[in-house]
Amino acid sequence: SLSWSHTCTGSDRVLYVAITHENGSTDVDAVTATYNGVSMAIFFTDTTTNANKHTRVFRLVAPATGANTIALDWGGLNRAFSAVAASFTGVDQTTPDDAQQAETNDLSGSTNQDRASAVGDMVVDVFVAASSVAGVAVNDGNTEINQIFASQTARGVAMSYEAGATTVTIGWAWTSGFTNFIHWTWNVNAATGGGTAVPVFTYNLRQQGIA
Repeated sequence: SLSWSHTCTGSDRVLYVAITHENGSTDVDAVTATYNGVSMAIFFTDTTTNANKHTRVFRLVAPATGANTIALDWGGLNRAFSAVAASFTGVDQTTPDDAQQAETNDLSGSTNQDRASAVGDMVVDVFVAASSVAGVAVNDGNTEINQIFASQTARGVAMSYEAGATTVTIGWAWTSGFTNFIHWTWNVNAATGGGTAVPVFTYNLRQQGIA
């Protein structure tokens, strides 16, 4: 298991938690998450695209404000893992986001996606590398939320966001390493009726360890 404190503030909130674990097990389906003791919904899970990059993203609409605990339970798995969390304000509470899309490949250098969005929305992504890479950095005007690439596990996860427009290009680049990766993106919908409400990144924390 793994737990840490994350602070949610503002109105019309949504919280995302992305996790990945090392090679050798496809049981990411066993992972559960809570925030302030409330179960987080599974936004999406990927274990089939490639057995070397297991990904699960959780979502909680209207999480409690203040500093509360994110708790992940691996259901008995004994794997090294990484996790990153981000919360946003000004998000539509009925339809907080659009369906995710992914790019997956074996290459060196970069990954980039064009994502349909709108002014006032926010595009969010998760980049998971299945082998060691170095010098990982945002690549297309996006702002890094956080990243963790654990050398002892060859397992890493990074997360970023970019303000919405008709089309948003969002991506990552790395300076060394030949990696099998998956790059997930989705659009976060701005709340309506709130005038200037725009999703804003508020706080993040990343953790890594052995389950």
